[in-house]
Amino acid sequence: MNNEIGVVLIAVLAVIVVFLLIREIVCWYWKINRIVLLLESIEQKLGGKTSS
Repeated sequence: MNNEIGVVLIAVLAVIVVFLLIREIVCWYWKINRIVLLLESIEQKLGGKTSS
């Protein structure tokens, strides 16, 4: 019983780690982080309010 819980927890942790890695690769490939920074910079230069 305890062994099964450990295996499930490790599997869930592995899925989360893989998801975060894939997300980071996708954001890098599509330059999403850079686009957000540029849009925030444009918004500040235009005098708009930022939500962050």
